[in-house]
Amino acid sequence: GIRTWWCRIGMATNNVAMELKSEGNQLYQQGRFEDAVNKYNQALDAGALRGRGGREEASIHANLSLTHLKMGMATLAVKDAQAAQRADPKWSRGYTREGDAWTAVGRQADATRAYQNALSLDPQDQGARRAMAVQTAPTQQGMPQHPRGPSQPGQPGVTPGYAAPGPQPGMDRKEAAQARDSYRNNWQTDLLRAPCNDCKFCCFSVFCSPCASFILRKRALYGDMERYTCCAGYMPCSGKCGESSCPSCCLCLETWCCFANSVASTRFLLQDELHVMNTKCDNCLIATMLIMQQIACILRCVAMITGSDELQGIADIMTLIADLLYCSVCACMQTQHKMEMDVRDGKLAPKVMNPDMPPTAQGMQR
Repeated sequence: GIRTWWCRIGMATNNVAMELKSEGNQLYQQGRFEDAVNKYNQALDAGALRGRGGREEASIHANLSLTHLKMGMATLAVKDAQAAQRADPKWSRGYTREGDAWTAVGRQADATRAYQNALSLDPQDQGARRAMAVQTAPTQQGMPQHPRGPSQPGQPGVTPGYAAPGPQPGMDRKEAAQARDSYRNNWQTDLLRAPCNDCKFCCFSVFCSPCASFILRKRALYGDMERYTCCAGYMPCSGKCGESSCPSCCLCLETWCCFANSVASTRFLLQDELHVMNTKCDNCLIATMLIMQQIACILRCVAMITGSDELQGIADIMTLIADLLYCSVCACMQTQHKMEMDVRDGKLAPKVMNPDMPPTAQGMQR
């Protein structure tokens, strides 16, 4: 009857979905990753699997995660892996894929958590076991691997054989700054060229700076506001402002009340995640901005003490120049951050080709 007819339709759509998935696997093996992604999405839609749950849907999402990782789109790889977990929470492969994606962007704590979840479900998961062994084993010459992948000779942007340690817990600000000086990756654009490379966002950053800062911090956290800490943990007040109760409200207050700190904190987050260093030009512009603000403040204080109208006029001019420079440099910095995250999230092609690094590239799920 109707039930038999409906079951036959369901079996037919599932067969179509599995055929499309198999075609996607073949395209993946051939290195045609974009075509493979299209096939996997077609499989989800053709079999009405998206959101239905079960191992079949989970396996397609896991394959999508690995394919996006091969394409350098780690953020999408994380989302696909988490979709696989939702489809089948008891399947370890979804957590292994998530760990691979976090490893690709250098978030080792999140990667370890994902691998541990995988091993708690299946202690024999070979991908998770290999990844955990790599994480716990000392790397060459005791240095940690670079979050953008192992350095390789002849590839610009990363020094061959180099792996920067980065700031460690317990470091003071001076030590953390010295650690960042050892980074060897470059920003996708320097501050001088940022307005030309993304004029629209730069203008948006000028006229609504706190809004731009809010958007960029949320992106820097991959949209996971549970990880939010005031000023990214770089200030004495961090973690003491009730962030856990309403992180979005706290971030909004941070960007409006402590705008300069919000921009600097997002910058430090990106530098520590991607091991990006400032150019000499960037440092010069940032230092000039800070010095001009200090000079303007000192002149205004002296003018108030002496009561000199002439000195007050000079202080007003210096304050205007300092404010213009402050607004311009902050807008350029936020545009620079946005472009860096566009590349990190796969929305923009990098100016140099980063090494291809699937951390524990298991075979496609058949």
